Amino acid sequence: KWAVLQEGAITGFRSYMTGEVYALLRQHSILARLMPSTQEEAWVEGAFVQGVRTSKEGPLMSTLFSARTLGLVDRLPSEALPSYLSGLLIGHEMNAQVTAEADMQTDLKGPLILVGSPELTLRYRIAAEDLGVQVVEPAGHAAATGLWRLAQTLTSTGRVR
Repeated sequence: KWAVLQEGAITGFRSYMTGEVYALLRQHSILARLMPSTQEEAWVEGAFVQGVRTSKEGPLMSTLFSARTLGLVDRLPSEALPSYLSGLLIGHEMNAQVTAEADMQTDLKGPLILVGSPELTLRYRIAAEDLGVQVVEPAGHAAATGLWRLAQTLTSTGRVR
């Protein structure tokens, strides 16, 4: 989920199906046959970064095929392919969001604030830094604190009862 904040107010919101698409490709596509089982999945940072960088080379549907090619010709070992695929998808998501920000003339003027599980924010931080986007990771429980404040605001303004 991407929320655009300007002067303390949410001025835009966009959601991507990156995790869902990853799961579908990882488990139910021709790419899945080249990868180890999900129980044996390992994190390979170099392969993830390679996927992020490949995301800048063309459209998603074209660059997705690179995961198959790299696996078939043994340019990436099978245990690295899930990380590569993750980097490819997250890279495309981030590229799309940066483009959307530019189109809306809101640009990423401030840092990207990452909120989520440590495993997921690590991936987004690595991708953002590789793409030249400044990142801030707030202390734990930021999502819960934000939702609590939102609920308080909505309740106090009569928008929620």
